[in-house]
Amino acid sequence: MKLFEIPSAMEELIDQETGELKDEEQYLALAERLENGKEYIALQIKNLESDAEALAVQKDIFAKREKVARNAASRLKGYLSMLLDGATLKTDKVSVGWRKSKKVVLDDNFIYWAIENGETTFLREGHPEVNKTAVKEALEQGKELPYASLEETQNIQIR
Repeated sequence: MKLFEIPSAMEELIDQETGELKDEEQYLALAERLENGKEYIALQIKNLESDAEALAVQKDIFAKREKVARNAASRLKGYLSMLLDGATLKTDKVSVGWRKSKKVVLDDNFIYWAIENGETTFLREGHPEVNKTAVKEALEQGKELPYASLEETQNIQIR
């Protein structure tokens, strides 16, 4: 018998006219089984909440380790970039090259200029924030935007 079936089975053991128990021994056995089931569920909840807490702690530990690893890789990329100074490196184990990219460089006054001149296509909705993708596209199409420019960069590619 499943736990959710026990209350109705217990109800069937009660005489509806007199309110007396038809089988007191079976009724008590069902009541004990119901209490044990409730306790089991409560213990399961307690264990699952404890597991969730432990997992949250592990998640934080892994997030910190990930941040440390990413920062170390970033520092080493900078150091390798300085050592290579634009040259490529090829060995049996690794290939290092360069990829050109363009980066939007904005002056602090760009947001104010965009608001004053109604250039809302360069701003995101809500709290004024620059939409760098739109600014980059406009600059690449030759539009002059004060307080904004494109800067060509060399990004290291390690394969």
